Amino acid sequence: METLKFSVKLKSVPVIIEDNADVEHKFTMKELTGKERAVYLGEMGSKMTFDDAGKPTGLSSFEGLQSGLLALCLFDENEKPVEKDVLESYPAGVLSSLFAAAQELSGLTAAAQEQAKND
Repeated sequence: METLKFSVKLKSVPVIIEDNADVEHKFTMKELTGKERAVYLGEMGSKMTFDDAGKPTGLSSFEGLQSGLLALCLFDENEKPVEKDVLESYPAGVLSSLFAAAQELSGLTAAAQEQAKND
């Protein structure tokens, strides 16, 4: 087996969100830590529904699905996490795009999980 090499530096990307007055606000989206990922997955797991055989069949609620992840990884200009209620006031398209980027950054996409299985 080859030597494995990793960095514990969290990945981050700049984000700019324009408000209704055309003012641009700078944010930073950061990769989740292991603990933050467990918190998010635990919250989502508690919303799952199961069939009689114990297989997951869906979610009982979509509330907080996107804002829950983003509240853990999106930070404002003062390095403070953006609150869920603020995130939930954003247009649905903006929230969905931010959510997709956050999933990708923290390896939560199906493709990233499949790649991890192959590594």
